[in-house]
Amino acid sequence: MASSEPIISFQQYGKENVRLVKVKKLPGGKHEIIELKVSILLSGKAFDESYTKADNTNVVATDSMKNIVYLVANSSTKLPCIEKFGIELGEFMLSKYPELVEKVQITIEKVGWERLVLSGKAHPHTFSSNVNGMRKTQVVVSRGSSPTIMVVSEISDLSVLKTTGSSFKDFYRDQYATLPDADDRILSTAICIRWSFAPIHSFEDAYSKYEFCKAYEIVRDISLDEFASIDSPSVQATLYTTCKRTLNKLPHVDHVYMELPNRHVFTLDLPVFKTETHKKNPPKDIYVPLAQPNGLIKASVSRASAAKL
Repeated sequence: MASSEPIISFQQYGKENVRLVKVKKLPGGKHEIIELKVSILLSGKAFDESYTKADNTNVVATDSMKNIVYLVANSSTKLPCIEKFGIELGEFMLSKYPELVEKVQITIEKVGWERLVLSGKAHPHTFSSNVNGMRKTQVVVSRGSSPTIMVVSEISDLSVLKTTGSSFKDFYRDQYATLPDADDRILSTAICIRWSFAPIHSFEDAYSKYEFCKAYEIVRDISLDEFASIDSPSVQATLYTTCKRTLNKLPHVDHVYMELPNRHVFTLDLPVFKTETHKKNPPKDIYVPLAQPNGLIKASVSRASAAKL
């Protein structure tokens, strides 16, 4: 039997880590700033021969992609909304290269800057870094009789800790279990939550009917409120109710993924405190944070209708 030539079953290429800062200068000397890290990946059957025949005729240089990111950012009316800017980049690539590009994947990370407040007054053009919580989005735009636009947004590394209002007890017991029940404990984690919008089939709808930035604020507020205000019987329960509240609040969102590392903070337990001398005054307010090992809880929560698709 004659051997067949191996074929390309998947390919994608592009430019990663395109950094940009855009400053908007407003009347009266007030400035607004946004800093982004953008990655753009293209795919399409027209690029196969660059792999199989070393033919670069159809290859859009990744340096050109970098330039396009800057060009679109300069004229964009969608910023500071990173989701709409990602859609705008995808639309530009499909329109510019109709015979080449079948799908565009855009990933954007937003660097946290917030206006500096001095003596209770917001400074017009000075900012400080806000590293607690990274905002990110991934947009995939595919060609078809009508475009298919997939948007997934994310908050990660949002560090939070509460000193009460968390318990963990009545868990499975066997010969390996040494952890005691905890009626009240410190709960510390770094929130990562990712929400996926239902497919969009119109650029006009994506720009006019979807409030991606408002959705980000809603998800962040729900995540912080659920952590701070609701007593937690377990990390798993807190995760599920956060995702459930997000789905109930955002009708365009089909799936929510969340992961919560359990950064253990245990009550100090030293042999010296068990001696007769210290039994009358044991430590009640001293805890020890343990960097590793840590717990890790993950789950995806979907609408019942979406989960069946």
